[in-house]
Amino acid sequence: MAFTFAKAELVSRNYEVVGREVTQPIYEEVEQDLGGAFDSVTGEYDKVKSEEIYLTTLRLLKDRLGVDMVLYHYIDEFQVNFTGDIVNWHGQSENVWMQEREFLERFAEALFIQRTGTVGALSYCFTLNSMLDEALYSSCGGLQLLAKMKYIKPEGVKEKRELLTSLIRKWLNRQKMFSLSLKA
Repeated sequence: MAFTFAKAELVSRNYEVVGREVTQPIYEEVEQDLGGAFDSVTGEYDKVKSEEIYLTTLRLLKDRLGVDMVLYHYIDEFQVNFTGDIVNWHGQSENVWMQEREFLERFAEALFIQRTGTVGALSYCFTLNSMLDEALYSSCGGLQLLAKMKYIKPEGVKEKRELLTSLIRKWLNRQKMFSLSLKA
C-alpha cells in the first residue's frame, strides 16, 4: 500500500516510473547470462557474482530504458538501545516490556534502578540509488520490536532473531529489488 502511494506521488511530480514488471526480466537475463549468484557446485551465495549481476543490471537499465534512479524497499532488523521502559527507533516508540507496570513499581525503579539494554526491532526502509549504486536518499520507519512478535520456534533454530535475520538476508540476497526505476 505504501509503495503504491510512493509510485503515485512520484508520477504526480512528473517522474516517469518504470515498474518491476519491466525491470525484472532484465535482471533475470543478466543473472542467467552470468551464471547466477550462487556457486553451482556448493550452492553457496557468491557476493562478488551477485554484485556483478546487480551492477550490470543497473547499466542495462540505464542503456536500454534511460533509467536514472532506482528505488528499493525492504524490511530490516536493527539493534536499538533503550533506557527505562521506552525504546525509540526510526520514529517509533514502544514499551520494552510485554505489559505496562504499575505506577509505584515504575516510580521505585526510577529512584533506585536504571534499566538499560539493547533489543532487536524491525523497520520498513527504502533507499533511492543512482545508477552508480550511490545512495541518494534513505529512510526507515519503525515497525515492531522482535520480542513482541508471536513466534513458534522451528527445530534447529536457536532464537527467533537468527531465523528472521536469516530469512530476510536470503530473500534480499537472492534478488536486488528493482521495484521502481525512475527517469528524471
